[in-house]
Amino acid sequence: MQYVSSKNKKVFHPLLFSIFPILYIFTLNIDSLNPEEVILPIILVPIVSIGLWSLLSLILKNKYKAGMIISIGIILFFSYGHIHNILIDSEVTEDFSRHRYLVIPFVSIFLITTIYFVKTQKLLNNATTITNGISIALILMTLVNISSFAFTDTSMTLENESIFLPMTNTDSLPNVYYIFLDAYAGESVLNSVHNFDNSDFLKELELKDFQILDDANTNYAVTTHVMSSVLNMQYINEIGTKLGKDSKNVHPLYDLIENNKVMKDFKSMGYEIIVLGSSHKFSTDISVADEILCISNDPINSEFNINLIKTSILKPIYSMLFETHRDKILCSLSELPNVHNQFEKPIFVFSHLLLPHSPFIFGPNGEERISKTIEVTDEWKAQGYVDQVKFTNKKMLEFLESIPMDDQDPIIIIMGDHGTGATADINSDSKLIERMKILYALRLPNSNVDLPDDMTPVNTFRLIFNEYFGSDYEYLENNSYLSSHDWPYNFTNLNKNN
Repeated sequence: MQYVSSKNKKVFHPLLFSIFPILYIFTLNIDSLNPEEVILPIILVPIVSIGLWSLLSLILKNKYKAGMIISIGIILFFSYGHIHNILIDSEVTEDFSRHRYLVIPFVSIFLITTIYFVKTQKLLNNATTITNGISIALILMTLVNISSFAFTDTSMTLENESIFLPMTNTDSLPNVYYIFLDAYAGESVLNSVHNFDNSDFLKELELKDFQILDDANTNYAVTTHVMSSVLNMQYINEIGTKLGKDSKNVHPLYDLIENNKVMKDFKSMGYEIIVLGSSHKFSTDISVADEILCISNDPINSEFNINLIKTSILKPIYSMLFETHRDKILCSLSELPNVHNQFEKPIFVFSHLLLPHSPFIFGPNGEERISKTIEVTDEWKAQGYVDQVKFTNKKMLEFLESIPMDDQDPIIIIMGDHGTGATADINSDSKLIERMKILYALRLPNSNVDLPDDMTPVNTFRLIFNEYFGSDYEYLENNSYLSSHDWPYNFTNLNKNN
């Protein structure tokens, strides 16, 4: 047999295979991820891959063999997490889905193929051509999906009343704290689902002049929906109407949070807008903010990079990245009691605390939970959730003890965005109750207003602006809409079903 020389054959599949997992993860999450987060991995991963390919080419003195080995290594490296997820969701035994067992076939396949390509005498012409072609097809597939999304118009606004807020002497304005506690369920859910009695904490809040709605419902079951709704004092259903109920694009909600009406109105009255950064970019990068505290400069610990690592063979150790997440929470908790000392103007403080939401990395007193099994999970029945409720309660009471309560008593909103999801059947009444019941506590000093029993978060700042700043907002009907992360605009009005 006569072999055709492969001397001039181009080898570029290692480069394209190193880019593909990044673009693929981005396309899967394009409706919610910030494109800026792709920049670092799409530079770093190809550089590492090409570096390894060049080094192996020198060792083997054959760039074609080296290219096949590196490409197979990349495929195995970035497919591990996907296979692990499939096994977890399937009926296989728990032992087989454990990392200690699953890593064996991946390493074995890599070693066997490496030995084969090192020893083979074939010139790998056809293999290189085919592999190049496959890598090109995969990249083109992702680029088509990205391009179609890029040309989608996501610039949307909510229709809102233009209410005149009179300028007031800033010396007499109260500080306002909006503390957004992620996944803090209502008292009845904590009792019935999580076997935790939260009454001691609620009594402490009442002693500090909080009004607590015992049976409060949220307006939405998803964080972005609640946050954009509350901060714009409007339901966001019209965004879903414009995009369609099959849309998964939540970037318009990010825009509503970034340019929200509540903070703009407070700023127009002379307030200093302070944002305490969270692990989520959408609740940190607020354009109207005067100061954003607790920002992490660590580019590795982005939401996208965590998703990328979770799909790779590094998944067993990705929980190490939670250290930055922990640091951000602790930073916000340490800033909350002291932020009033840093500014002369009245302040509006917004803090999105990823508590008591998973990952469950805090013990009841804030001690670090070190566990090889820590995952960002919906296993809400874990003791970790109750521990983080206890820790959240502890830090909220410390905060309330530290801020001054004088003639300019602060307005304080401590609010969960949604409940938990421990009940298996999503369509059951117990599941709906669990997801929609929240902690909802307002401190309204020097006011005789009694909160309506059915009040929901969307009316929070309508009430505050009316009561303290002379506005005349009409209150919206209190409705609760169920949707999911997978179908964010496929709303079910739970009030209509009652």
